[in-house]
Amino acid sequence: MSKLQLYISKSGREQVRLADINADSVVSGAIKDMRATVANVDYPASDKSVFYIVDNIQAGYCIHIIRTIPPTKPNYLDATIFVGSETDIMAEDLADTIAVVTEKMLASAVTDADMKELEELFDVDYDNKDKVKRIKPSRGSETAYVACSGRRSFESLISEGLYRPEWSAYKCVVIIGDDFGMMPGTAVDLYEVESEAEKPRRKSKDVVEDKAAAEEATLRYGFVLPMTTPDGHTTLEFEVESSKPITRSPISGYEIADKAKEGEVNRLRRGNDDGIYGKLGRLIWIIAGFVVGVVVMMIASLFDGEDSHAEKASSSASHEKVASTEGVESSEATAYLDNNNIWQREQMERIEGLQGLFDAMNQFRFDELGGKWSKELSGSKNFARVARAAQKARSKKVDPRRDKDHNPCYNREGDMRINWVGYIYWIDP
Repeated sequence: MSKLQLYISKSGREQVRLADINADSVVSGAIKDMRATVANVDYPASDKSVFYIVDNIQAGYCIHIIRTIPPTKPNYLDATIFVGSETDIMAEDLADTIAVVTEKMLASAVTDADMKELEELFDVDYDNKDKVKRIKPSRGSETAYVACSGRRSFESLISEGLYRPEWSAYKCVVIIGDDFGMMPGTAVDLYEVESEAEKPRRKSKDVVEDKAAAEEATLRYGFVLPMTTPDGHTTLEFEVESSKPITRSPISGYEIADKAKEGEVNRLRRGNDDGIYGKLGRLIWIIAGFVVGVVVMMIASLFDGEDSHAEKASSSASHEKVASTEGVESSEATAYLDNNNIWQREQMERIEGLQGLFDAMNQFRFDELGGKWSKELSGSKNFARVARAAQKARSKKVDPRRDKDHNPCYNREGDMRINWVGYIYWIDP
């Protein structure tokens, strides 16, 4: 298991480290001073602006979240997220982490409450990769940049992967919005370089022969499939060989995060499956279930008297009313649990179906979590993982009070927020 690291610095006449989370001495010493690079970004000095810089070191890669400090250029805050080469983090989780840190950096000040929230965010343990690839450190003398606009968004860059071996040919890569720019002559436009590389280099009588050879050639595509196990998120890497370019996901129910690139690893994400096992299949099963239900009711009515039939109808109507009410409550409770990584006691106590759950988790009442709460919140995928972790902790006889910070409760006194991901890794390490 491994965790992300965070280093917050302030740069003006000199660079000063303000705070860090999960710091490592080797990584801390390798983080670069970006003042010269920031000075070459063309941004409005009078406003607070945000852009990103990526550079690779021996142990992993760094994402510098640069928040400028007006009105003096190039004064700025640098919140550097370090991702170890062994850390198996989903693109969605990394994007969420970057978004939260960016939001904190844009505030007028980083408060103690903000730091506490960041500590919880960076307390999540991620699985280690089965195969750890060697990171190529950034060793170039030139700076490169990527301008994001339209479909080429920062989120799409994250989904494609922010560690790219080809970026190591540069000192660092600056990621800016389309309303920013780079000072002339200070950086290389990566997309111009890629466009030039994709242009045909030969125009001769050999084109026809090359085309025939290309049709016979074997194309190789790597894919990364996100998976969820009882122990958390992981990925499955596999390779597909094809004589023709691949344009669609080879896995039903998934889509390629971006245009498939031959010879590279392409990320898959869950998409729409319109096949027989997708929407159409579900519709067929719904109709079949309805027909079967009608037939069964007709047969049952032949053997029941009027009184029995009336009694069943009344009971059915009553049951449907209760089920309808429970469905509304459950949907609100499920939506809260599945749409939030951090669960807050005050909010949970206001939601029907969640009253008392925070205290049960905080007080390590594993019997309740794996029993009563598991049944009542069976529709929540996030709580299903909490319930499984509680059952495992009970069977393994894990002592959740093994650390003073989690004794006698998971949270310290006065802390009314639980990051459910960090919680399951603590009770079921």
